[in-house]
Amino acid sequence: MRNKSYNSLNQTLSLSLICFVAIGFVILLFKIGIESITTFTTSSHFTKHLRSATKHYILKDSEYDMLPSGSPTVDAYDKLLKNSVYKEWTEVYSNKFLKDNKDILVGYTQKWVADPLHTWSRGWEYTYVAAAIRKYAPRDHDLYLLDFGSGVTFIDWMIAYEILDNNPRSRVLAVDNNMAYQDWFDQLNKRNMERAKQGDLPEKYRIPKVQFIGHDIRRTIPILNTSIDIAFCISVMEHVDDSLAAARNIYNTLVPGGYLIITFDIDRNSAIVNHNPSRADALLKELRRIGREIHFDNSVLRTYNSEMFQDIIQKKNDLYTLYDGKIKQYDDSEWINTKSESIRKGLFFSCHVFQKL
Repeated sequence: MRNKSYNSLNQTLSLSLICFVAIGFVILLFKIGIESITTFTTSSHFTKHLRSATKHYILKDSEYDMLPSGSPTVDAYDKLLKNSVYKEWTEVYSNKFLKDNKDILVGYTQKWVADPLHTWSRGWEYTYVAAAIRKYAPRDHDLYLLDFGSGVTFIDWMIAYEILDNNPRSRVLAVDNNMAYQDWFDQLNKRNMERAKQGDLPEKYRIPKVQFIGHDIRRTIPILNTSIDIAFCISVMEHVDDSLAAARNIYNTLVPGGYLIITFDIDRNSAIVNHNPSRADALLKELRRIGREIHFDNSVLRTYNSEMFQDIIQKKNDLYTLYDGKIKQYDDSEWINTKSESIRKGLFFSCHVFQKL
């Protein structure tokens, strides 16, 4: 994490947020392409570009039910990967994003992984977050969303242009402590605009709906207080030394009634990440103290450090990745496959949705 002076940080945030909001006002004043954007699912323009953009996917109630909060079982994960909500929605957008931007992303993928979706937990996590936003995002007004610890992946663009398609002036603000990501975001937005002008992408991509700012999430963001409708944080908290402070900082950005969608890894052995069941429980306790937990069904686990839960996972080995040495089709990331079976079996993840009171 980079440390910067408070004044410098606020100046950077102020300038970035001004630019972020200014784009929305420009669109509001000039109404660029709003009619074609809001009706793209039925228009001939959308039909023309169907092959260059992911299908506007409508989730069924049964598909929401496939993504309960808490930690998925191996069987639940396998079932999701065979379902159209993953194969025809999340995976389609991710694959196209990587294919269209391979040259831009090469520097980033070399630093992390070549295909983030097809790593040990992200197939579930990205689909969970996407489904939660589709389920809980208000439809009666345009939204501001915040991605804490964003990295540079397809999910921000999928949310901005596919999930929030009916909210044409909505914006996604990606936040990460790595300032170098700014260049990748700029290049991706520029390419989208150019391809939209050429007719290779729908007109809505002419408008940069995803913006980036560099910021350490352990620090407060006063300029954003009570201005964000939905914040999401995907597998970040396990890497933050003071995750409770980070969680409170995220909550402070939310409007009353706003949502926080959060996923994080849990490592029983603290062998890969220093986020054991006790730390996970402390984080969940704080999140439940300052907000109201909501979820797709009632199967969410209340604690990860109880003797009962530890006995269950020790005996059944049914939580992903608590399996007997099998390499799953979604374990494409090299780093986890280099770990021993005993280490892999201690690592799993959890997903939750909270609402600010």
